[in-house]
Amino acid sequence: MFPLSGSEFVEAAAETLLVSGRSSTRATQWTERASFVLETVRSRGNALFKRVFVRATLYGVFGLLAFSLVLIGIDYLTQTDKIEERLARTAHDKALFVTNIAAREIANKNYGEVERLLNAIAGDKYIIAAKAYSRFGQEFASDFTSAEPSSAVQFNEGALNVAQSGKAQYSETADMIEYILPVSRSGEVVGSVLVRISKHELAGVLREKIVQVVLILAVLLLAFVPVIAALMYRATAGVSRVTQAANEAAAGYLDCNLETDAPGEVGDLQTAFRGMMVKLRENILRIEELAYTDRITGLPNRA
Repeated sequence: MFPLSGSEFVEAAAETLLVSGRSSTRATQWTERASFVLETVRSRGNALFKRVFVRATLYGVFGLLAFSLVLIGIDYLTQTDKIEERLARTAHDKALFVTNIAAREIANKNYGEVERLLNAIAGDKYIIAAKAYSRFGQEFASDFTSAEPSSAVQFNEGALNVAQSGKAQYSETADMIEYILPVSRSGEVVGSVLVRISKHELAGVLREKIVQVVLILAVLLLAFVPVIAALMYRATAGVSRVTQAANEAAAGYLDCNLETDAPGEVGDLQTAFRGMMVKLRENILRIEELAYTDRITGLPNRA
Protein backbone atom coordinates (compact mmCIF):
# COMPACT_ATOMS: atom_id res chain seq x y z
CA MET A 1 0.00 0.00 0.00
CA PHE A 2 1.04 3.53 -0.70
CA PRO A 3 0.70 6.18 1.99
CA LEU A 4 -2.18 8.61 1.58
CA SER A 5 -1.55 12.22 0.83
CA GLY A 6 -3.03 14.92 3.02
CA SER A 7 -5.99 15.61 0.73
CA GLU A 8 -6.73 11.90 0.24
CA PHE A 9 -6.65 11.38 4.01
CA VAL A 10 -9.13 14.23 4.51
CA GLU A 11 -11.44 12.80 1.82
CA ALA A 12 -11.29 9.32 3.38
CA ALA A 13 -12.07 10.71 6.82
CA ALA A 14 -14.98 12.70 5.47
CA GLU A 15 -16.34 9.62 3.69
CA THR A 16 -16.07 7.61 6.93
CA LEU A 17 -17.90 10.30 8.90
CA LEU A 18 -20.62 10.46 6.24
CA VAL A 19 -21.22 6.69 6.34
CA SER A 20 -21.20 6.74 10.14
CA GLY A 21 -23.68 9.60 10.16
CA ARG A 22 -26.02 7.74 7.81
CA SER A 23 -25.89 4.62 10.00
CA SER A 24 -26.58 6.68 13.08
CA THR A 25 -29.51 8.40 11.35
CA ARG A 26 -31.01 5.05 10.32
CA ALA A 27 -30.64 3.69 13.84
CA THR A 28 -32.33 6.79 15.23
CA GLN A 29 -35.19 6.44 12.75
CA TRP A 30 -35.73 2.78 13.66
CA THR A 31 -35.70 3.67 17.35
CA GLU A 32 -38.25 6.43 16.82
CA ARG A 33 -40.49 4.09 14.81
CA ALA A 34 -40.30 1.39 17.46
CA SER A 35 -41.10 3.92 20.19
CA PHE A 36 -44.03 5.23 18.17
CA VAL A 37 -45.43 1.73 17.63
CA LEU A 38 -45.05 0.82 21.31
CA GLU A 39 -46.69 4.06 22.40
CA THR A 40 -49.57 3.51 19.98
CA VAL A 41 -50.12 -0.03 21.17
CA ARG A 42 -49.99 1.04 24.80
CA SER A 43 -52.40 3.94 24.34
CA ARG A 44 -54.88 1.83 22.39
CA GLY A 45 -54.58 -0.95 24.93
CA ASN A 46 -55.29 1.47 27.78
CA ALA A 47 -58.25 2.93 25.90
CA LEU A 48 -59.59 -0.56 25.20
CA PHE A 49 -59.13 -1.66 28.80
CA LYS A 50 -61.18 1.30 29.95
CA ARG A 51 -64.21 -0.21 28.25
CA VAL A 52 -66.47 -1.87 30.78
CA PHE A 53 -67.27 -4.90 28.66
CA VAL A 54 -63.55 -5.57 28.02
CA ARG A 55 -62.75 -5.60 31.71
CA ALA A 56 -65.82 -7.67 32.48
CA THR A 57 -64.87 -10.19 29.77
CA LEU A 58 -61.30 -10.49 31.03
CA TYR A 59 -62.44 -10.91 34.62
CA GLY A 60 -64.94 -13.57 33.57
CA VAL A 61 -62.38 -15.49 31.51
CA PHE A 62 -59.75 -15.33 34.24
CA GLY A 63 -62.34 -16.46 36.78
CA LEU A 64 -63.34 -19.45 34.67
CA LEU A 65 -59.70 -20.29 34.00
CA ALA A 66 -58.77 -20.08 37.69
CA PHE A 67 -61.75 -22.21 38.67
CA SER A 68 -60.87 -24.82 36.03
CA LEU A 69 -57.23 -24.90 37.11
CA VAL A 70 -58.23 -25.38 40.75
CA LEU A 71 -60.49 -28.31 39.82
CA ILE A 72 -57.76 -29.85 37.63
CA GLY A 73 -55.20 -29.41 40.43
CA ILE A 74 -57.46 -31.07 42.99
CA ASP A 75 -58.16 -33.94 40.58
CA TYR A 76 -54.44 -34.32 39.85
CA LEU A 77 -53.51 -34.48 43.54
CA THR A 78 -56.30 -36.98 44.21
CA GLN A 79 -55.21 -39.19 41.33
CA THR A 80 -51.53 -39.07 42.26
CA ASP A 81 -52.30 -39.99 45.86
CA LYS A 82 -54.34 -42.97 44.70
CA ILE A 83 -51.68 -44.03 42.19
CA GLU A 84 -48.85 -43.76 44.75
CA GLU A 85 -50.89 -45.80 47.22
CA ARG A 86 -51.57 -48.46 44.58
CA LEU A 87 -47.93 -48.58 43.48
CA ALA A 88 -46.73 -48.93 47.06
CA ARG A 89 -49.24 -51.71 47.67
CA THR A 90 -48.15 -53.42 44.45
CA ALA A 91 -44.48 -53.29 45.43
CA HIS A 92 -45.27 -54.69 48.88
CA ASP A 93 -47.49 -57.47 47.52
CA LYS A 94 -44.92 -58.51 44.90
CA ALA A 95 -42.14 -58.66 47.48
CA LEU A 96 -44.38 -60.55 49.89
CA PHE A 97 -45.25 -63.02 47.13
CA VAL A 98 -41.55 -63.74 46.50
CA THR A 99 -40.80 -64.18 50.21
CA ASN A 100 -43.67 -66.65 50.62
CA ILE A 101 -42.92 -68.69 47.51
CA ALA A 102 -39.13 -68.67 47.40
CA ALA A 103 -38.12 -68.83 51.05
CA ARG A 104 -36.66 -72.33 50.66
CA GLU A 105 -34.81 -71.44 47.44
CA ILE A 106 -33.38 -68.31 49.05
CA ALA A 107 -32.27 -70.24 52.12
CA ASN A 108 -30.65 -72.88 49.90
CA LYS A 109 -29.31 -70.20 47.53
CA ASN A 110 -30.98 -71.86 44.56
CA TYR A 111 -30.07 -69.03 42.19
CA GLY A 112 -31.80 -70.37 39.10
CA GLU A 113 -35.23 -70.79 40.67
CA VAL A 114 -35.01 -67.44 42.45
CA GLU A 115 -33.97 -65.62 39.27
CA ARG A 116 -36.82 -67.16 37.29
CA LEU A 117 -39.24 -65.98 39.94
CA LEU A 118 -37.71 -62.49 40.01
CA ASN A 119 -37.87 -62.24 36.20
CA ALA A 120 -41.55 -63.22 36.34
CA ILE A 121 -42.17 -60.48 38.92
CA ALA A 122 -40.24 -57.94 36.84
CA GLY A 123 -42.51 -58.63 33.88
CA ASP A 124 -44.88 -56.00 35.27
CA LYS A 125 -44.36 -52.84 33.21
CA TYR A 126 -43.94 -50.66 36.31
CA ILE A 127 -41.45 -52.84 38.19
CA ILE A 128 -37.90 -51.77 37.39
CA ALA A 129 -35.99 -54.08 39.77
CA ALA A 130 -36.54 -57.32 41.71
CA LYS A 131 -33.61 -58.64 43.74
CA ALA A 132 -32.83 -61.20 46.44
CA TYR A 133 -30.18 -60.73 49.13
CA SER A 134 -28.48 -62.95 51.63
CA ARG A 135 -28.83 -62.25 55.33
CA PHE A 136 -25.53 -60.37 55.06
CA GLY A 137 -26.99 -57.89 52.55
CA GLN A 138 -25.19 -59.31 49.49
CA GLU A 139 -27.12 -59.64 46.26
CA PHE A 140 -27.18 -63.18 44.93
CA ALA A 141 -30.12 -63.09 42.47
CA SER A 142 -31.71 -60.41 40.32
CA ASP A 143 -34.07 -59.97 37.42
CA PHE A 144 -32.38 -59.80 34.04
CA THR A 145 -33.13 -56.11 33.35
CA SER A 146 -31.58 -54.64 36.52
CA ALA A 147 -28.83 -57.24 36.96
CA GLU A 148 -25.29 -55.96 37.52
CA PRO A 149 -22.14 -57.63 36.11
CA SER A 150 -21.51 -60.93 37.89
CA SER A 151 -17.95 -59.87 38.72
CA ALA A 152 -19.19 -57.05 40.92
CA VAL A 153 -20.38 -57.95 44.42
CA GLN A 154 -23.47 -55.87 45.17
CA PHE A 155 -24.04 -54.95 48.79
CA ASN A 156 -27.24 -53.28 50.00
CA GLU A 157 -27.18 -51.73 53.44
CA GLY A 158 -30.97 -51.58 53.53
CA ALA A 159 -31.18 -55.32 52.86
CA LEU A 160 -28.70 -55.97 55.68
CA ASN A 161 -30.72 -53.83 58.09
CA VAL A 162 -33.93 -55.63 57.14
CA ALA A 163 -32.29 -59.06 57.63
CA GLN A 164 -30.92 -58.04 61.03
CA SER A 165 -34.09 -56.35 62.32
CA GLY A 166 -36.63 -58.61 60.66
CA LYS A 167 -38.72 -55.54 59.75
CA ALA A 168 -39.74 -54.34 56.30
CA GLN A 169 -38.19 -51.17 54.91
CA TYR A 170 -40.03 -48.68 52.69
CA SER A 171 -38.39 -45.85 50.75
CA GLU A 172 -39.64 -43.44 48.14
CA THR A 173 -38.10 -40.87 45.79
CA ALA A 174 -39.50 -38.69 43.06
CA ASP A 175 -39.01 -41.50 40.52
CA MET A 176 -39.59 -44.77 42.35
CA ILE A 177 -41.00 -46.68 45.33
CA GLU A 178 -38.97 -49.44 46.97
CA TYR A 179 -39.91 -52.21 49.42
CA ILE A 180 -37.46 -54.57 51.12
CA LEU A 181 -39.04 -57.46 53.03
CA PRO A 182 -37.27 -60.02 55.23
CA VAL A 183 -37.37 -63.69 54.14
CA SER A 184 -37.90 -66.10 57.02
CA ARG A 185 -37.79 -69.88 57.16
CA SER A 186 -38.53 -71.85 60.32
CA GLY A 187 -38.62 -68.59 62.28
CA GLU A 188 -35.15 -67.52 61.14
CA VAL A 189 -34.38 -64.67 58.73
CA VAL A 190 -32.40 -66.12 55.83
CA GLY A 191 -32.32 -63.10 53.54
CA SER A 192 -34.41 -60.32 52.05
CA VAL A 193 -36.25 -59.42 48.84
CA LEU A 194 -36.29 -56.01 47.16
CA VAL A 195 -38.95 -54.82 44.73
CA ARG A 196 -38.53 -51.40 43.13
CA ILE A 197 -41.42 -49.89 41.18
CA SER A 198 -41.41 -46.87 38.87
CA LYS A 199 -43.53 -43.76 39.19
CA HIS A 200 -43.67 -43.13 35.45
CA GLU A 201 -47.43 -43.56 35.58
CA LEU A 202 -47.57 -40.30 37.53
CA ALA A 203 -45.81 -38.56 34.66
CA GLY A 204 -48.56 -39.83 32.37
CA VAL A 205 -51.19 -38.33 34.68
CA LEU A 206 -49.31 -35.02 34.65
CA ARG A 207 -49.21 -35.04 30.84
CA GLU A 208 -52.92 -35.76 30.80
CA LYS A 209 -53.61 -32.77 33.04
CA ILE A 210 -51.41 -30.51 30.90
CA VAL A 211 -53.42 -31.57 27.85
CA GLN A 212 -56.61 -30.74 29.76
CA VAL A 213 -55.29 -27.26 30.58
CA VAL A 214 -54.39 -26.67 26.92
CA LEU A 215 -57.83 -27.83 25.80
CA ILE A 216 -59.53 -25.59 28.35
CA LEU A 217 -57.50 -22.61 27.14
CA ALA A 218 -58.41 -23.43 23.54
CA VAL A 219 -62.12 -23.71 24.40
CA LEU A 220 -62.01 -20.45 26.35
CA LEU A 221 -60.30 -18.60 23.50
CA LEU A 222 -62.36 -20.05 20.67
CA ALA A 223 -65.78 -20.41 22.26
CA PHE A 224 -66.29 -18.72 25.60
CA VAL A 225 -64.37 -15.49 24.99
CA PRO A 226 -66.47 -14.41 21.95
CA VAL A 227 -69.71 -15.41 23.70
CA ILE A 228 -68.79 -13.73 26.98
CA ALA A 229 -67.56 -10.63 25.14
CA ALA A 230 -70.82 -10.39 23.19
CA LEU A 231 -72.95 -10.80 26.31
CA MET A 232 -70.87 -8.33 28.30
CA TYR A 233 -70.98 -5.79 25.47
CA ARG A 234 -74.74 -6.11 25.24
CA ALA A 235 -75.13 -5.78 29.00
CA THR A 236 -72.78 -2.81 29.41
CA ALA A 237 -73.17 -0.92 26.14
CA GLY A 238 -75.53 1.54 27.85
CA VAL A 239 -72.83 2.39 30.40
CA SER A 240 -70.47 3.39 27.61
CA ARG A 241 -73.12 5.69 26.12
CA VAL A 242 -73.70 7.27 29.54
CA THR A 243 -69.94 7.84 29.83
CA GLN A 244 -69.88 9.49 26.42
CA ALA A 245 -72.83 11.72 27.33
CA ALA A 246 -71.15 12.70 30.60
CA ASN A 247 -67.96 13.67 28.75
CA GLU A 248 -70.02 15.79 26.33
CA ALA A 249 -71.78 17.47 29.26
CA ALA A 250 -68.42 18.21 30.87
CA ALA A 251 -67.41 19.90 27.61
CA GLY A 252 -70.54 22.12 27.72
CA TYR A 253 -72.88 20.22 25.39
CA LEU A 254 -76.07 19.89 27.42
CA ASP A 255 -78.37 18.85 24.59
CA CYS A 256 -78.74 15.28 25.75
CA ASN A 257 -79.71 12.83 23.01
CA LEU A 258 -78.97 9.78 25.11
CA GLU A 259 -81.03 6.74 24.17
CA THR A 260 -82.57 4.83 27.06
CA ASP A 261 -82.96 1.45 25.41
CA ALA A 262 -80.73 -0.66 27.66
CA PRO A 263 -82.44 -3.29 29.83
CA GLY A 264 -82.34 -3.53 33.60
CA GLU A 265 -80.33 -1.27 35.88
CA VAL A 266 -78.28 0.14 32.99
CA GLY A 267 -81.53 1.41 31.41
CA ASP A 268 -82.54 2.96 34.74
CA LEU A 269 -79.13 4.67 34.87
CA GLN A 270 -79.61 6.06 31.36
CA THR A 271 -83.08 7.35 32.21
CA ALA A 272 -81.87 8.99 35.43
CA PHE A 273 -78.89 10.57 33.68
CA ARG A 274 -81.04 11.87 30.82
CA GLY A 275 -83.50 13.35 33.32
CA MET A 276 -80.64 14.95 35.22
CA MET A 277 -79.25 16.53 32.03
CA VAL A 278 -82.67 17.87 31.01
CA LYS A 279 -83.22 19.33 34.46
CA LEU A 280 -79.72 20.83 34.45
CA ARG A 281 -80.31 22.48 31.08
CA GLU A 282 -83.67 23.89 32.26
CA ASN A 283 -82.04 25.29 35.40
CA ILE A 284 -79.26 26.94 33.39
CA LEU A 285 -81.82 28.50 31.02
CA ARG A 286 -83.81 29.71 34.04
CA ILE A 287 -80.72 31.24 35.62
CA GLU A 288 -79.89 33.02 32.34
CA GLU A 289 -83.46 34.31 32.14
CA LEU A 290 -83.31 35.64 35.69
CA ALA A 291 -79.92 37.21 35.04
CA TYR A 292 -80.88 39.05 31.83
CA THR A 293 -84.60 39.81 32.40
CA ASP A 294 -86.27 42.14 34.87
CA ARG A 295 -88.50 40.05 37.15
CA ILE A 296 -91.10 42.87 37.62
CA THR A 297 -91.43 44.27 34.11
CA GLY A 298 -90.32 41.24 32.18
CA LEU A 299 -88.13 43.45 30.02
CA PRO A 300 -84.51 42.58 29.17
CA ASN A 301 -81.99 44.17 31.47
CA ARG A 302 -79.66 46.75 30.02
CA ALA A 303 -76.08 45.70 29.40
